[in-house]
Amino acid sequence: MARSRRRYWWALLLVLPWPVVLGLQRLDRSPADSNTLGPLSVETSAGMIHIPGGTFVMGSPRPATADQRPAHTIQISAFWLDETPVTNRQFVKFVQQTGYQTTAQRQGESRVFDPLTGTWHQVKGANWQHPKGPTSSLMGREDYPVVHVSWYDATAYAAWAGKRLPTEAEYEFAARAGISDCRYPWGRELMPNQQYQANYWQGSFPGGNRGDDGFFGLSPVKTYPPNRLALYDIAGNAWHWCADWYRPDYYGYSPTNNPTGPADGESRVRRGGSWLATATDPDNDPLRVAHRDHAPPSQTSNHTSFRCVK
Repeated sequence: MARSRRRYWWALLLVLPWPVVLGLQRLDRSPADSNTLGPLSVETSAGMIHIPGGTFVMGSPRPATADQRPAHTIQISAFWLDETPVTNRQFVKFVQQTGYQTTAQRQGESRVFDPLTGTWHQVKGANWQHPKGPTSSLMGREDYPVVHVSWYDATAYAAWAGKRLPTEAEYEFAARAGISDCRYPWGRELMPNQQYQANYWQGSFPGGNRGDDGFFGLSPVKTYPPNRLALYDIAGNAWHWCADWYRPDYYGYSPTNNPTGPADGESRVRRGGSWLATATDPDNDPLRVAHRDHAPPSQTSNHTSFRCVK
């Protein structure tokens, strides 16, 4: 019996792609039950987490939207990633030192979703300092993710901070946190032990958010548990801009080593879902680690933020 087991494992190693096998040595990725795994030992510095390099299968082999297929093996080099989305407190420092004006400030308006009516509005005077409109402020929201920022605003902040935006592949790799079978950054189930793991929409969309997780909009960063790599809000709360251009067919020709996205496009990738994510469609759930979203780089709204890499 022992000899037959050994033959089975040697046969499996011959069948598996060697990059996948080697990747197991760098970041654990095949648990028996992903919901029981504890945190990994991570290196931290100045609010950033060191993400070890490794190999993972990007995309979804399950039924999913076409742009998540085919699932394909990717090699990622090590990098540092902000532990949370950039907060209003951090963005204030950037503006104070540079005098930067965001896209929404220059345009004089931004997109605001009204949860009471379930509709989007272009609101005059809405911007990162006035997230709900000209009469709103950041008082008490210093540790909320900065929103109403375009892709251009995010890249400007990242350059000022000596960083950059994550690639789509880096974001998914970090979200998975070494778990190959995960549906969400925390494991297979949306609510393990009936505990909320992220800020998202509960109830019928667009006009029936029950707020069971305690929030009807954005929440402060670090409200919910981090994933195994100590990353907070890697799913839910606010979408994250990524560096890549978006094309729905990119996975069909993506390079396998540190892909940076197509050469051009009309929209930039967003990852992670937001407080508007409903999590009701198993094949199109924005909280899933494989889910892809996109928007024009000039778009600003009250559910999109970013975090940085170096």
